[in-house]
Amino acid sequence: MKVLTKNTALFLILMILLFSCASVVPKTRMSEGEKLYRSKCTVCHNLVPPSKFSFEKWNEYIEKYGKELNQLEKEFIINYLKQNSKK
Repeated sequence: MKVLTKNTALFLILMILLFSCASVVPKTRMSEGEKLYRSKCTVCHNLVPPSKFSFEKWNEYIEKYGKELNQLEKEFIINYLKQNSKK
């Protein structure tokens, strides 16, 4: 039976730790506005990409159809749409 050297053993432990942590870290982080947009706005319709409409149009839609949203939820969603809307 072959005996591992100290360096080889440390290297193997390090690789195991790195690979085990890699699966826990999310690939992309979703903003609070995007989370709310995906959860609240899809209750009534399919998800529409923010780039489909201008920010002004999205703002109109939020005011018209976002009656169930509280003010903080509206702000998060509006900020998300502003950053990702059609330019």
